[in-house]
Amino acid sequence: MDMSRKSVFLRFKDGLAILIIFLFTNQGVAEELESLQLEKVIVTSSKTQREIFELPQAITLVEHKELTKENNISIIDALDDKIGIWVEKRTTEASDPIMRGFSGYYIHALIDGNSLSTLAGEGGPAGSALYGKIDPESVERIEVLRGPSSVLYGTNAVGGVINFITKEPLAYPESGFVSRWEEKIVYGTAAKMGLTRTQLASAWPNFSFLLGTTFTNIEDVKGGKDSKKLIPSSAQRLSYDFKGDYRLSENQSLRLAVQDVRIGNHRRYYFPHEISDYLRQGFSFIYKNNEPGFLADLWEGKFYFQNKESTIENDNNILKNIRHIDTETYALDLQFVKLLGNR
Repeated sequence: MDMSRKSVFLRFKDGLAILIIFLFTNQGVAEELESLQLEKVIVTSSKTQREIFELPQAITLVEHKELTKENNISIIDALDDKIGIWVEKRTTEASDPIMRGFSGYYIHALIDGNSLSTLAGEGGPAGSALYGKIDPESVERIEVLRGPSSVLYGTNAVGGVINFITKEPLAYPESGFVSRWEEKIVYGTAAKMGLTRTQLASAWPNFSFLLGTTFTNIEDVKGGKDSKKLIPSSAQRLSYDFKGDYRLSENQSLRLAVQDVRIGNHRRYYFPHEISDYLRQGFSFIYKNNEPGFLADLWEGKFYFQNKESTIENDNNILKNIRHIDTETYALDLQFVKLLGNR
């Protein structure tokens, strides 16, 4: 068995990131994986895989390389300098996008095509942290569809749609197995932010999985030069993510994806008497069949479940109250694709 080790040190504007990668393979598998090339496709615009130049809509795509370079505490900060998008930065961990004058409920957020948005007052200037319930380290790329998309995604997609695509497991090797372990450590000086990410990916000829966990600790943030600290503006976030693929045959596969994100002691300086705790749990099970038939050349069945909980404690020395919001989302999606003519 061959073993290769790579260590990468990344400098960025607020601190130092250290990425350590171990790759374990049997002979020849490493070369096989390096030769694989992924095409740039967009799935948000039409809910099917299309090349970006085939789409008539206004699309913004943020690739994994750019996400890794920025090391954003909130995943939505990666869109801050993109055309047609303005990001309102309210605390270290909480940010909200504004597209075409709309924010909050009027921007539809997705994770791997599954709805993140609910009617529980998330997002927007007065809402709770919607995008903080996504672990930035689990995201591979971001697809943004700017402009109304009510036909595909419902009436709240007035300003646009943001789809967070999470990381994929390794490709199936022809034989043997391949395994990849990564450890990432980040320290940011502005908020004394500490982040650790541990990720394991392994693959066999018919089974592949990715398992990761991230812990982030954020203290009160301090502005540049002689600016004072924003007190309070701290938070802690612990997340787990799993994605596994099982190949039933050459044209059939099963996928299980699980996400668990927990945010504790979330503080906002403009509501100094509030302490918030958030939880998001997502579960999806997908069956894919790529074997051409009379009715469809490709069909997919997907079940999705999401549980979100928000607990907000307010203690201003006069009145103390605790608010708890619990929302659940169930979705069943069947998709049939029939190709007409030659492409």
